[in-house]
Amino acid sequence: MAETTLRVVADSTELMEKEGASSEEIYKYLEAQTKIQSQQFDENFTGIYAYVDGVFMDGSGWNPPEGYDPTSRDWYKTAIDAKGEIAIVSPYLDAQTGEIVITFVKGFSEYDSNSETYNVVCLDVIVNHIQEITEKISIAGKGYGMVLDQDGFVVAHHDKTKLGKAFNEIFNDTIIGFAEGQFDTILDEEHVTLYAHALMEKWVVIIVVSNTELLESVHSQLALNILISIIIFILITFFYYFGYRIERHNDKKVEELNMEVVSALAEAIDAKDTYTNGHSSRVAKYSKMIAAINGYSDAEQDEIYMMGLLHDVGKIGVPDEVINKTTKLTDEEYAMIKTHPVIGSKILGSIKANPKLATGARWHHERFDGKGYPDGIAGETIPVEARIIAVADAYDAMTSRRSYRGVMPQETVRNEIEKGMGTQFDPKFAKTMLGLIDEDNDYTMREK
Repeated sequence: MAETTLRVVADSTELMEKEGASSEEIYKYLEAQTKIQSQQFDENFTGIYAYVDGVFMDGSGWNPPEGYDPTSRDWYKTAIDAKGEIAIVSPYLDAQTGEIVITFVKGFSEYDSNSETYNVVCLDVIVNHIQEITEKISIAGKGYGMVLDQDGFVVAHHDKTKLGKAFNEIFNDTIIGFAEGQFDTILDEEHVTLYAHALMEKWVVIIVVSNTELLESVHSQLALNILISIIIFILITFFYYFGYRIERHNDKKVEELNMEVVSALAEAIDAKDTYTNGHSSRVAKYSKMIAAINGYSDAEQDEIYMMGLLHDVGKIGVPDEVINKTTKLTDEEYAMIKTHPVIGSKILGSIKANPKLATGARWHHERFDGKGYPDGIAGETIPVEARIIAVADAYDAMTSRRSYRGVMPQETVRNEIEKGMGTQFDPKFAKTMLGLIDEDNDYTMREK
């Protein structure tokens, strides 16, 4: 849940930063994501914030006090140590709300010890549910429980006034170091027995029972052991169930958000070209249809659809006057147009969570006979996704309006696809497109 959301936001922020977005633009994105995620998460979500190019930005609108130094914070240091992976910071007591908060962090720039800054995105989650469970821990009304992190910090306690305090001086290092079992000590001037159990290598659950109550009878001792096992099981089950429940709830939302962002970007790309309105979405649609007919799974179809939407993203780097020129391009201008696959692959290749997105962008202009660009690769050396998109892209180019012509007749389009089998196109996927054309009796597969 939290990790999935953070990964999407961090990757999007990284792409914006690489594309030269201003701090104000990145802040507005974080602000919008905080608002969106607050509607999708439960009440435990608190916000998203980041430190990018030396500027701290909080999507919830919190303004740090004067002298606030992000580079001295635990979340910043943890992100550096994680080297681009998602990490969890030790819990802390929020000064504003009095709640215990866990921070998920992800850095996205190459860390250089000589550099002044490191780019980091964070997401905060309150651990209310753990506190609620901890408050209910007892043995027939006797004893109580608490949860500590590896530093002895109180994450949850039956007495809320203890939240956020450090118990590393009260309990010995053996317990804080995640040793499990039974320990005797003195707590609040009373001899007690502690039952400790590590959770997920992050926290330790401790159940405190006074020795007087504990040793009342052998029967009580047996019941105690059984109940302690049950309580620990409930806590462990909660951790996994809670994560699973929220993950399932949010996976679809994250996928929808991804598709909305990609679709918006595709529309922005098409808007650069006066005569290709809707081109990217149609190419994506046709590519998915070809993949479906050839037996690709739903997940593979969705991935190819996403590649189709973004296949022309490199046109962002081509001047508008070249893209929209109505007369014949000069050799220099045509060379500019031919750079868009490489530009697109560089942009999409920076998205570490899905590096395959760059496939369609880089190789959709390759030809099956090896006479395409930018790399001149041939046959099955061309990634299969790019071979599918190449057919869909050429089909839409012929069935869309241009400054110098209208939509081409369906029979002409069919002949061109058939003529390109084995030379321009992979015969397998060209044949699939011919089948789609033959089924389209009303010629609906075209720009409207």
